[in-house]
Amino acid sequence: MKRNVLFSLIAVLMVLSMLLSACGGGAATQAPAETEAPPAETEAPQAVDKVRVGAMYPLTGDLAKLGEENKNGLQLAIDEINAAGGIKALGGA
Repeated sequence: MKRNVLFSLIAVLMVLSMLLSACGGGAATQAPAETEAPPAETEAPQAVDKVRVGAMYPLTGDLAKLGEENKNGLQLAIDEINAAGGIKALGGA
């Protein structure tokens, strides 16, 4: 019983930490100063060859099967995007 409670607590903490990191921490974000010039619209976006995708899944322990399934699902999505010509907004990267 204690083990299930511990795993539930760890899972909740992991989800909360991922949500907080995805939100971006608004305090560190600052509005641009009025003296800064806006970026020029004529600048071309940088060319990208590869897009790195990161994920954090449990690959050992009691939740290893779930982590393996998630990892396989991510790889399937990556393969489908690559087969369709990549990400159009990034020039097919």
